[in-house]
Amino acid sequence: MRRMLVSRISRRVLVEHHIALSDIHVGRSSDASEEPHVGIIFTGLNVRRSIEKCARLLREKPVWMDDHCGGDVGIMKWPDVVIDGHLDTKFSYIREHLEYIVFELLKNSMYATAAKHRASTSTSIPVIRATIVAGENEVGIRISDEGGGLCTPDNPIKTPSDLFSFSHIRNATRMEDDRLGALRTVSSSPEGVRATVGEQVGKWQNTLLSQGERDIERSSHDPELDAGVGPHPRIGIGLPMSNIFATYFGGSLELVSLDGWGTDVYLRLPKLGTNLEGIEV
Repeated sequence: MRRMLVSRISRRVLVEHHIALSDIHVGRSSDASEEPHVGIIFTGLNVRRSIEKCARLLREKPVWMDDHCGGDVGIMKWPDVVIDGHLDTKFSYIREHLEYIVFELLKNSMYATAAKHRASTSTSIPVIRATIVAGENEVGIRISDEGGGLCTPDNPIKTPSDLFSFSHIRNATRMEDDRLGALRTVSSSPEGVRATVGEQVGKWQNTLLSQGERDIERSSHDPELDAGVGPHPRIGIGLPMSNIFATYFGGSLELVSLDGWGTDVYLRLPKLGTNLEGIEV
């Protein structure tokens, strides 16, 4: 699975980079981004801006959409994300790769924190802290939450790194009924898995629009809703995919869990052009 996904990512990077450069060459580019870039590689990618974007998109997500098991968990509020550290950090990287990783990590932290503290009598939910550290040849991001940790009775993993595996042997939750049901739901969807940040956010927006128009127009423009499939539950590939994206250019992703309290995630990404990246194709 990992080899197949790495190969697919490599082909997509090459194709999208070629198309982006070709569009610039013939004057078809319509990208109005304020950050300098060459093709799909942003030479001055603002880390803080990307984290803020991901946090904003997640906080705008309807809380009733889905949870770990595809049902309503009764969450009424998402936690805030506080960013500190080297806030002016900019480096060369593919923006879509960085934002996918951050989006998935924040999503997991926000779910865990909101679910753990939903029954709390306190009016506030502990914040999630994202710390940026800029080194000479790499950029580090730590995301800390108080979501109760990774090893729980419902998630009996042996080590945090097991969550990066697609195997049911290392991650037994993949054999649970809700996960298997989620895979069946995805397989029946005409759109397949919604992987990128844009695809996920677009689905939330389309679902909200369809919900609002349902009383006015019975026919939805969403093929999943037309087919009776609707938003699919979480299938548990966010962390494995984030690990693949993190290590693609030679970075790393590590999870440190303090069970009963929370989780710290350490993301390290190289500054492209400062090292000889060993890219697996």
